[in-house]
Amino acid sequence: MAAAVSRGPAIGAVLALAAALRAPLVSGSLPYLGYTDEGHVLHHVADLLRLGTWDPGWYMYPSLVLYLNAGAFRVLAFFVHAAGGPDLLAQLSTGADFYDLLTPPSLILTGR
Repeated sequence: MAAAVSRGPAIGAVLALAAALRAPLVSGSLPYLGYTDEGHVLHHVADLLRLGTWDPGWYMYPSLVLYLNAGAFRVLAFFVHAAGGPDLLAQLSTGADFYDLLTPPSLILTGR
């Protein structure tokens, strides 16, 4: 038990270092997708949010990932709108024009 307790601060330090290294890169390439697989998930999340449905219409990826991203974005959109910011749900793109462009950029951030 004592060995597990002494490893706690070391694990916390490694996680803090990993977060510090990753945090500056999270917003890179916005509002464009920075990784090929982001669009496979986030365009379907945008469809879920825009259409207000639980059916993603796409079953090549676990639905829970889509639902968690949609839920996180809805929570963010609520707080942004409550603070007097723009309506993020009204800014959702369809992805019909450009696959690599997804708006609002906060949808990409919540997915990352």
